[in-house]
Amino acid sequence: MDPEVSKRKFDRDVEQVRAFASDFGWAVTKSEYPALWVAVVHPNSRRRVGFGFTCDGWDASPPSFAIIDPDSGVELGWDKWPQGGWN
Repeated sequence: MDPEVSKRKFDRDVEQVRAFASDFGWAVTKSEYPALWVAVVHPNSRRRVGFGFTCDGWDASPPSFAIIDPDSGVELGWDKWPQGGWN
C-alpha cells in the first residue's frame, strides 16, 4: 500500500474512531499516523488502561496492538498486563 494513501485513509477513519470512542467515554490520546492510542477506564475498578495500535499499511493490513501506559504510551510488559480479569 502506498504510504500516502494509507495515511489519508487513517486520518479519515480516525474521525470515526473518535466519535465511536466518545460514545463509550474512551479517549483517543494520540492519532498521528501510524499511531493510534486509546485510553479506557474500567467501569468497576476505575483503572485506566491504554491500547496502542500501529496502523502502518492501513487499511490493507490489520494494525498491531499493545497494551500501553495510558499517560506515557510506553508498552507494558506481559507482567503488567491484567491478570485474572480487569479488576
